[in-house]
Amino acid sequence: MNLNRNLCLLLILGGTLYHAIAGAAPPEAAPTPPTLRLSTYDTVEILPDLPTDYDNPFDPEQITVTGIFTSPKGKAFRTPGFFGQEFTSALRDGKEVLTSNGEPGWKVRFSPNVPGEWTYKVYAKDKDGLKLLNGDFIVRPGKEKGFIRRSQKSRFHLQYDDGTPYFLIGENVGWAGSRGTHDYEDWYSALGRAGGNWARVWLVHWNMGLEWTPDPSGGNERGTYRGLGRYALDNAWRIDRMLELAKKNGIAVMLTFGTYGDLKDDAGFFNEQNWERNPYNAKNGGPAKTPADFFSNPAARALYKQKLRYLVARYGHNTAVQSWEFWNEANAPADWVAEMSQYLRDLDPYDHLISTTYGNEEIWKIPQIDFTQTHFYGDTGSITDMAGVVTSQNVEHTQKYGKPHLVAEFGIDWRKTDREYDPKGLGISLHNGLWSSAMSRGMGGAAIWWWDNYVHPLNLYREFTPLARFARRIPWSRVEWKLLEADPPRLPAATKTYTDLVVPARFGWGKPPGDAAYTLRPNGQVEGGDAPQYLYSAGKPDLRTTPRFRIRSERPGRFTVHVQDVMSGGTLRIRVDGKTALEQPLPAGPGEGPWKSTSHQPQYNTYLATYDRSYGVDVPAGEHVIEVENATGDWIRVSEYRMTNYRSSEFPAIRLLGMHGGKRAVIWVQDERSNWKEAQAGAEPRLWKGVQLRLKGMTPGAYRVFWWDTRKGVSLTSTLVRATKEGLTFTVPEFRRDIAAEIR
Repeated sequence: MNLNRNLCLLLILGGTLYHAIAGAAPPEAAPTPPTLRLSTYDTVEILPDLPTDYDNPFDPEQITVTGIFTSPKGKAFRTPGFFGQEFTSALRDGKEVLTSNGEPGWKVRFSPNVPGEWTYKVYAKDKDGLKLLNGDFIVRPGKEKGFIRRSQKSRFHLQYDDGTPYFLIGENVGWAGSRGTHDYEDWYSALGRAGGNWARVWLVHWNMGLEWTPDPSGGNERGTYRGLGRYALDNAWRIDRMLELAKKNGIAVMLTFGTYGDLKDDAGFFNEQNWERNPYNAKNGGPAKTPADFFSNPAARALYKQKLRYLVARYGHNTAVQSWEFWNEANAPADWVAEMSQYLRDLDPYDHLISTTYGNEEIWKIPQIDFTQTHFYGDTGSITDMAGVVTSQNVEHTQKYGKPHLVAEFGIDWRKTDREYDPKGLGISLHNGLWSSAMSRGMGGAAIWWWDNYVHPLNLYREFTPLARFARRIPWSRVEWKLLEADPPRLPAATKTYTDLVVPARFGWGKPPGDAAYTLRPNGQVEGGDAPQYLYSAGKPDLRTTPRFRIRSERPGRFTVHVQDVMSGGTLRIRVDGKTALEQPLPAGPGEGPWKSTSHQPQYNTYLATYDRSYGVDVPAGEHVIEVENATGDWIRVSEYRMTNYRSSEFPAIRLLGMHGGKRAVIWVQDERSNWKEAQAGAEPRLWKGVQLRLKGMTPGAYRVFWWDTRKGVSLTSTLVRATKEGLTFTVPEFRRDIAAEIR
């Protein structure tokens, strides 16, 4: 088992240095291999010739292989080695089939980050003792930009090692179909051609999981599973191939290690409960009796760390790994996340970004968690435009935690694809999610979920291209961006008219912060944060909120509440200035009723009724306080609150988002009616002319405004403007739907 008896075989293939070693002799007797040259961020791969007959070659108690690589300046990088198997992939009748290529064996991978002469040592330790291999190689400067980091200048953006901004534009590509990695070949090539640079992939048992219980029947699984602590080498190779495809197409990948269904032991809407098959389950020979035990049991924690070690060893060298994500939507305890993120930080020589979902305040404040995340979906089309939701999520998280934030999943409906609401592939919700995130201090565009049944078949990659082109113009990571301060957009007119002011119900489950008091301004502004979707009865005292809306109207109007769903019945009560003006029973039950539809909820033994209907009260001119509550039942879900005949035509229904820093700014101007619901109804986009803006906080002086077509991805025109201490005032060129600008 000594490592150096014969001359080492050295060759470079595709930017990778392969160093294969055979035989045995004391390290001091080893011949000096010829010096090879490669470029920064190429992969050095060393192949020590070690026995493969361990009972479990993945168990570091049986054998550990470690590489120590020392830079020209003496900085040492330690990385674990791993046990793997090469395969070749082919498509047969539309299904990916893997064929083993050679024998399994040991590898150590490393990516050097600076030019010069590097040295390395590889240690192998097992029951027979410690063995050592030495070597060196020369690195020249290369063209790769390196790994992705948090920016030191902008707390809310990312950059490559060389300082180039990394502005995330992409989508979820959670799992492949029967074509396996060939699906990723198609998706990544299309996304890369469109300018996308990010994807999120789940390493789960039906895609490319490493460990799971073997299933003799096959089920829906892909991979040769061997149980707990023993990894599927075919899936491990698939991950390699998937990452190489990503790198080839300029895409960086968030690798998600597991999903909440792995720990779910009760029925889910998508039948995603998988605890009964989980190898950590004591019924399958694992250490955890319950899902909660997975997080607290010391043996379970040790086995999870073993898997992290393998992931870092095998994939950490690859600059196509944007970040590690522990969980998709699992409520992991903060102490577990802190322990695993610290272990990962200590283990990973490349310091990849680390995150998870879901997080909470305790988790997001963990120093090793590099960015916060949220997922947000409508419910049966309850959210007309994701732009407002994405904006509020970005603003809230960046202000509260001072870290980059990503809306890592979004969609019109959590139950079904966006294609149900957008069969023509207009892509308006996707478009608005991308641009609103970019302009509200997100670390990139919001990432849509429905990749395989919406984006790809309808070829909606075109929506990524305009933002990708625009983003290349902006020094995201080199400016400390502040949220835009501005007056509401104005549209001067000879005759003033009034339209509805709509308050979207964006705050989801739970009690909204503050006292749920909202002030509605005739200029279209709503003060007080996001209004609640859920009106809880007295049966949920810890959640119950009674939102209050303060208005000052020049004309009489009508205040309405659009009720979407009702659980177990309810009573909508609206009070004006303390007096009850409406008390509307909203029953929920079987059969026919005042609802549009009803469904039994077996897990709660009750009924959920869908109303999709507005109820309201007349409100006279003047100043009033309107209160809304649910007096009975369980909860009422609201999609919007509306005050008619209230918004002055001087202040059009235009959303203005943006950021500024020093003598730079970026803005997005959007017609609020440009959303999927208006498009579904066949509404023609309005042509806006003469919209006036005044931005505040800009350093006085001369600026040029470069206008951008957000759908064609081309420059439109530029205008020279001057900022004074009162602000930077200018007129928007005529546009339909939306328009963006860079100001410098």
